[in-house]
Amino acid sequence: MNNKPQVGGDVETRTGQPSVLIVDDDEDVADTYALWLRDDHDVHIAYSGEEALETIDDDIDIVLLDRRMPNMPGDEVLERIREQDVDCQVSMLTAVKPEQTILDLPFDEYLVKPVTKSELSGVVEELQLREQMGEDTQEYLALQSTAETIEGHENDGSIESSDVERLKEEIEAAGTDQTVQEEAAELEQLKTLNELIRSVNQTVVDVSTEVELSREICDRFVENTPYDLAIVGEYVETYDEFLPNAVSGRSDADIDPVTCPEGGAIREAIDTEDIRVVDLDAASDRPIDRLQAALGTDWTPQTAVVIPINYRQTIRGAMVAWSSEPMPLSDRYRSTLHDVGTTLGNAIDSIQTRQLVDTDTVVELELQITARSDVFVDLSAEYDCRIDLDGIHLSSDGGITCYLTVAGRSASEVTPRLVESDGVDDCRVIDDRGADCLLECTLHDASIALTLSETSGSITKFFVDGGEGYVRLEFAPDVNLRSVLKAIQDEFDDVDLVSKRNTDRSYQSVEGFRGSLAEKLTERQDTVISAAFNAGYFDWPRDSTAEEVAEGLGLAPPTFHEHLREAERKLVEVYLEETE
Repeated sequence: MNNKPQVGGDVETRTGQPSVLIVDDDEDVADTYALWLRDDHDVHIAYSGEEALETIDDDIDIVLLDRRMPNMPGDEVLERIREQDVDCQVSMLTAVKPEQTILDLPFDEYLVKPVTKSELSGVVEELQLREQMGEDTQEYLALQSTAETIEGHENDGSIESSDVERLKEEIEAAGTDQTVQEEAAELEQLKTLNELIRSVNQTVVDVSTEVELSREICDRFVENTPYDLAIVGEYVETYDEFLPNAVSGRSDADIDPVTCPEGGAIREAIDTEDIRVVDLDAASDRPIDRLQAALGTDWTPQTAVVIPINYRQTIRGAMVAWSSEPMPLSDRYRSTLHDVGTTLGNAIDSIQTRQLVDTDTVVELELQITARSDVFVDLSAEYDCRIDLDGIHLSSDGGITCYLTVAGRSASEVTPRLVESDGVDDCRVIDDRGADCLLECTLHDASIALTLSETSGSITKFFVDGGEGYVRLEFAPDVNLRSVLKAIQDEFDDVDLVSKRNTDRSYQSVEGFRGSLAEKLTERQDTVISAAFNAGYFDWPRDSTAEEVAEGLGLAPPTFHEHLREAERKLVEVYLEETE
């Protein structure tokens, strides 16, 4: 039973993400760019200038536009976009090196092919930030981009030097505005934070423990931001304590835990899952003062910022950073700092999940649930039946897709009840040919299954019989189980801990295979192949079509097939390597 949820959704169905239009007549290039961006953006593709103009509207935030296209070149497409007064950022993304005509093109950014995934992601993030700034600042940054593009490529005389000088004068004049200066400086700081966020995934690959990860992020944060010192720690809710894990530049071995009372910045940041800034000249914050004293600094900071570290609904802890200067934070900067904390929380979860796969010893929890607020407990009690959850996967909208076997009841009896339940989005019958029925159910609330899927544990057993539910989970040994149980019991009252024990895994060959496979499969590939198996896609005749499984996961069928084929290839590859 593969129940570790997979993060990330397909671009065709995700909402609330920046919308990017890729325009390139080279379909392979356009599709590659879409593949790079689709996890974090709502991506659209146009393979010609004409198709781009049919697609462009006010919902498009960013356009990546090739210049050299047949019939309608990119320069004309750009002019038409501006004539339509569409409020979007446009980056030329082309193999055409800059020449005289670029001085008259109203683009925001200019990239010369070939580009890397990191370069493309970086420019899209920067354009997204520019869109939030004033018109004068956007114009100034666009002029700067033109000048930097010319300077970055050898001028063979195709651009008049007098025009280049005139451009520089325009930039200098535009840059005298104080608001422009402030927003341009803020943009550089935001770009640095976004680069830090992008680097976290690579850091997860390079380190093996949560402490190593925390120390690496602390060091990078201090090296690349105006803050002089940072500390990452875990919050233990049972004792209201902040336990330091890592300090920038050194270990935390000599720093004792500090109590975090209500009203303090650390506690407020964790409780509200929001940034807290403390002006240390104007007020005292006891936990932060104690941490600062323990660090033994030889300077007096003026500002402390607390960044909550959360992974979905599980409290992880916080990063506390000190600066010797006042640090007023804009809403944009606050939001990006919040993203730093969320990314760090996700990375910690990834390390704990990897440790769970690799470790020979796990902590096993057994829970009993009788809360009728859980839709599966309620259904089992009402129909006096048994429900086994065969698979649980995150869907693209943040809910979950569950595969259920209902014993002793027909699909026609239970599906209407499920569909009518609050928090249940949809229910589909996969197989109703025998005494039991197999169902696919998507929900965004109403079950402990969703809460459990948001922990760093692996669900190895989950069934409900006659209104009593039983869950068995495995965790890596160093996971803070108090916080996990607190999150569960806060949401569901009638949940009891039946047992907790350390368990040695006896089947090393199986665990070795799982570890090798986990290193090769991406999270999305793991989700797709597991969901396909649970939905009966590999049975013959098939219980579910590819389109049905894809819909349950919120994916487009072509994307589903792409992930499935690659997952199948990697699965066979690992099998052959392990059994050679």
